[in-house]
Amino acid sequence: MANTTLAKEIWVTTSNKVGTLAKVLAPAAEAKVNIWALCAWSDSTDDAATFMMITDNNAKALDVFKKAGFKTTEKEVAVTVLEDKPGTCWNAAQKLSQAGVNINYWYYTTCGGECPGRIVFSTNDNGKAVKVLG
Repeated sequence: MANTTLAKEIWVTTSNKVGTLAKVLAPAAEAKVNIWALCAWSDSTDDAATFMMITDNNAKALDVFKKAGFKTTEKEVAVTVLEDKPGTCWNAAQKLSQAGVNINYWYYTTCGGECPGRIVFSTNDNGKAVKVLG
């Protein structure tokens, strides 16, 4: 079904203002770091913005983000590659549920049937999730 591996995800936190996404992405673009996955949000109850991403060179990305003054952390996640067809996302979630794996967060992307979909997710046991999804 899937090709699932462990990966490292960079978290950048900063204040949320107009242009924040562009400001966060600028150092990576200037350093020619390619972003493979990105999830960004702001909690409307405070002034914080959070950016979670996987890049082609996390070490370089962490360095340029820190030099730009951003607070960064790196966390382990699982990444699975799925066929881009109806039900594959549900099937993966169902398998994790049946194995007792609790999902902390999950984001998914596809390119409309022309390439596989990718899920980036964090669980209570990423190693078990990799084994379950294969």
